[in-house]
Amino acid sequence: MSLILSKKIYDIKQIPKKTGIYFFIDNNNIPIYIGKSLDINKRINQHLRDKSKKSEKIRSKYNHIRYLETKSEMLALLIESQEIKRNKPILNRKLRKKR
Repeated sequence: MSLILSKKIYDIKQIPKKTGIYFFIDNNNIPIYIGKSLDINKRINQHLRDKSKKSEKIRSKYNHIRYLETKSEMLALLIESQEIKRNKPILNRKLRKKR
């Protein structure tokens, strides 16, 4: 299955305030972090403003953002889990392992 993601986003203002999953992508077009949220715009802004070590790593490594809107939180959860297992982003730790 291939996901139809948004175009490359460099301006955070272009990200919708909708439910879905988001991808922080590095210069080599590889996802470094994948997340899901009920408000994609708000969550991405939290990552970019937070003072945590993970947020600092995201800010230093990402080149652009992509997202996929979903119709429900449950669908976003399922796709996020699948994409983390498939892509194994370096900054996602919890769902990366196959059980």
